[in-house]
Amino acid sequence: MGGWFLAHMEGFTVGPKGIEEGTSKTKAANLASFCMLSHQPFSFFTISPLLHTDNHWSNPSILYQLGSASDNWGCRISSNVKSLMEFWVLTTSSLSLDLADSSPIVVALQFEGFSVSFVQCRGFPVWLKYVPGISFRTDNEPFKRAMQGFTEKIVGLMKAENLFESQGGPIILSQIENEYGVQSKLFGAAGYNYMTWAANMAIKTGTGVPWVMCKEDDAPDPVINTCNGFYCDSFAPNKPYKPTIWTEAWSGWFSDFGGTIHQRPVQDLAFAVAKFIQKGGSFINYYMFHGGTNFGRSAGGPFITTSYDYDAPIDEYGLIRQPKYGHLKELHRSIKMCERALISVDPIVTQLGTYQQVHVYSTESGDCAAFLANYDTKSAARVLFNNMHYNLPPWSISILPDCRNVVFNTAKVGVQTSQMEMLPTNGIFSWESYNEDISSLDDSSTFTTAGLLEQINVTRDASDYLWYMTSVDIGSSESFLHGGKLPTLIVQSTGHAVHIFINGQLSGSAFGTRENRRFTYTGKVNLRPGTNRIALLSVAVGLPNVGGHYESWNTGILGPVALHGLDQGKWDLSWQKWTYQVGLKGEAMNLLSPDSVTSVEWMQSSLAAQRPQPLTWHKAYFNAPEGDEPLALDMEGMGKGQIWINGQSVGRYWTAYASGNCNGCSYAGTFRPTKCQLGCGQPTQKWYHVPRSWLKPTNNLLVVFEELGGDPSRISLVKRSLASVCAEVSEFHPTIKNWQIESYGRAEEFHSPKVHLRCSVGQSITSIKFASFGTPLGTCGSYQQGACHASTSYAILEKIGEFENSQALQFEAYGEFQAPVLLLFKWMREHWEKRSVSSGVIYLVFVLSGEKSNPRYVFMLGADPSMTIDATLYFVSSRFHVSIVQCPLAHLPWGKPWASFEDSGCSKLSQSKAKKWQVQPCSPQTRSKLRLEMLAISPEANGFAIPIT
Repeated sequence: MGGWFLAHMEGFTVGPKGIEEGTSKTKAANLASFCMLSHQPFSFFTISPLLHTDNHWSNPSILYQLGSASDNWGCRISSNVKSLMEFWVLTTSSLSLDLADSSPIVVALQFEGFSVSFVQCRGFPVWLKYVPGISFRTDNEPFKRAMQGFTEKIVGLMKAENLFESQGGPIILSQIENEYGVQSKLFGAAGYNYMTWAANMAIKTGTGVPWVMCKEDDAPDPVINTCNGFYCDSFAPNKPYKPTIWTEAWSGWFSDFGGTIHQRPVQDLAFAVAKFIQKGGSFINYYMFHGGTNFGRSAGGPFITTSYDYDAPIDEYGLIRQPKYGHLKELHRSIKMCERALISVDPIVTQLGTYQQVHVYSTESGDCAAFLANYDTKSAARVLFNNMHYNLPPWSISILPDCRNVVFNTAKVGVQTSQMEMLPTNGIFSWESYNEDISSLDDSSTFTTAGLLEQINVTRDASDYLWYMTSVDIGSSESFLHGGKLPTLIVQSTGHAVHIFINGQLSGSAFGTRENRRFTYTGKVNLRPGTNRIALLSVAVGLPNVGGHYESWNTGILGPVALHGLDQGKWDLSWQKWTYQVGLKGEAMNLLSPDSVTSVEWMQSSLAAQRPQPLTWHKAYFNAPEGDEPLALDMEGMGKGQIWINGQSVGRYWTAYASGNCNGCSYAGTFRPTKCQLGCGQPTQKWYHVPRSWLKPTNNLLVVFEELGGDPSRISLVKRSLASVCAEVSEFHPTIKNWQIESYGRAEEFHSPKVHLRCSVGQSITSIKFASFGTPLGTCGSYQQGACHASTSYAILEKIGEFENSQALQFEAYGEFQAPVLLLFKWMREHWEKRSVSSGVIYLVFVLSGEKSNPRYVFMLGADPSMTIDATLYFVSSRFHVSIVQCPLAHLPWGKPWASFEDSGCSKLSQSKAKKWQVQPCSPQTRSKLRLEMLAISPEANGFAIPIT
């Protein structure tokens, strides 16, 4: 039996190369801050002995080959799955994920105790459960022999390529077992003995790098126990000299067929990471950082979807998910600025309010970093720290690398939000169909025995499908044949789905769920006099992957199976003779392969569409679409089944509609998968990833096996593309370059907050859907104008489009207005040049924020002295005020500080010089943000308004 080893990139972080002996307690606890302090990208690799079809990653060029060539992400092993033949691993220099820098990548190698929780059977090959006397993940000699042999084999391969850091390679850390703590306690002494044995076995391999065990509180020295979860700020290692490591920071959650899609707001994820770092955390690995696809039948659970997107910063298709990617990037850049203080001392914690704290890292050499936290889930807070005031949104942390200036707040997202769409390609499928003939079976592939058998024991996971067939003889005198009620068939299954056929006709289906894989089918059956054939097609939807002794959990129909409503009463069929057939005829004939040679007579789609049938194979040929956008199949018109392209399995599909609670999502408050759900009433998954590397330029074979009778004419090939981008930014949005403090003094250096809007490569910005300077409402994709709105917002952005590169726009923020300063300065200069005006005076109307004695410009109006200024300015507080100056045009110091205007002969004028000038409150509740609406500046005078620095 063949198999695969899966190498799965779980996360991303950056870190040092190891732990030096004699490291101080403080320094060891911070461990030079694995997650953010060395600018080195980091990847977590999972290696497990998975019986697995081909896996794939969209950029195979980053993979380092140790064996024969393949375009798949995995490593093949020999037919008995006991000797490794080939393996892929990331190189040390060919990949940069740009969270902090493009430095060489470092790797943590995760053996996961020979077990991976997100794939079927936890990554174990099915044959392993049939080793005599074996019991998984406990103090069991057959299991330990297999695990040790596997671990030593992988370590040997890594050593042969000099991949461990002790050999000069990129692997800085290794993990043995995975989340075993709960199961260890359930097993008692046997669990503890196994855990201790696994730790000692790993250490003896002599990798020269530290070993970790996640969620294992009693991991023995020198193994480091680590944390997995949505939050790890309350975690501490079991010894004070061990670093605090977060091996899985869950960026989202997986989906199961019939369930909703789970999204974790990036504000909460950033909050969790900052909270971990502020308490002295050393290492963060995001699980997942790159979403993936469970190609083939690798999805575990059972009932886990083929998509394993996980709401990761890089999605299933390899595309950047914004704002999650960009916001985390800014988070890590901000933490990097705190490096020297973080690795030198422990924090001093001070309470600033009921739900507010500050963690301060201050060194004798003068380095200082602070984390201001507001744990209140509903209310913003204004705190006093170091004689300065800071505004903190609910459930947020502000990072101050110098204990003075805010460069990042976890709740303030300043990067763009990207909205993706699936666009149709030009391909039209011409379908042919073939129906599984269930009226007769190949006797050579069947066997008969008394009673009902467990499914996996029969199939050995060679197929998801197992036929259970028996016959019943019905006498002609039965009451239901003479106008009585039809008999009822009851089938109890241990999982996961069943289709009921009576005399070759589909009578009904029933399905389990991830929560309740066991289920009962109850339905009326139309029997006839004489012999009736009952055929039950039991379908597995992934194998169990978590729980004590899950290798012994049952799948399939174990009964009872009974007929009710006959004249004789209940007829229990459980122990009569049953005939079994593993798999489908189409599988046996290899219909999924382009190399298949069979005598099957395929029916043209026009005929097949007239009478769609269950258990039908469909095939079509298509050419690869032009371009390089990721591709997917839209399967919403189908029911349930499997997909192959050019003989490679895309995976299971199932148009199961999601039920859940999709009543909105707030980032504030503790996240759980039930909190932020999407897709209620929609198919859990309708798009199935098709790697372009699987395709030939022409004549690609698409094969679909449909269990229920869907309509293949509704299948379409789509491409994933960026549809729109949007962003919002405010005047006081913290940025790394912004050394502005909201209520204190003159800034050392001020860089106005910016937001960048970018399309994907090959795309350009074609239109502006929404623009509002004022108090806009809603979120990306559903923005609305608020009570305050600048009517010129669209016009200004459209003007920008005439000058800027159409692929990317950059806006600077004043209030919540977005305008490129340099462009409008150019406009202002050109205005006077066209009028040949080089002397005289102009009025500059400045709107200022901060203290009057030390103001900062927000924007200004420029006008000829003869111009009538007719404008209405709205402010949220009295902190904003107006100053009007008269300046000699020839000496106007463009873009210079306030003092330069005064030094250039500019003189302040009273507001009476402006014939119409009003200052009105707009929204007193939203202090700290400028809400401005420019109405009219006498159109015949060609006036203009510009923000200034």
